[in-house]
Amino acid sequence: KTTSDLMQSEEKVQEVKFGELIRNKADVELALRRAQAAVLNPNKPQTDYLRMTVAQLKDLRNELKFSRNTVCVQLSGPELTDLAFVDLPG
Repeated sequence: KTTSDLMQSEEKVQEVKFGELIRNKADVELALRRAQAAVLNPNKPQTDYLRMTVAQLKDLRNELKFSRNTVCVQLSGPELTDLAFVDLPG
């Protein structure tokens, strides 16, 4: 890609908040699974996934196998090392 192509791609990046702030570390895995399901099913409202159980997510037939979108998570707290998690496409 040319520099111009890359710059245009970067301009299209948009961060979308998904769900509420997570305060219990036990809830992180389910939140990640829900976010991933929302990314793999772009034709349905994201809110459809916010209340899904693990069983529902496992039974879900995703529209896409892969997405160019990413799931990003930032973890921070007084007893944590600051950490960013990115689920890259593919």
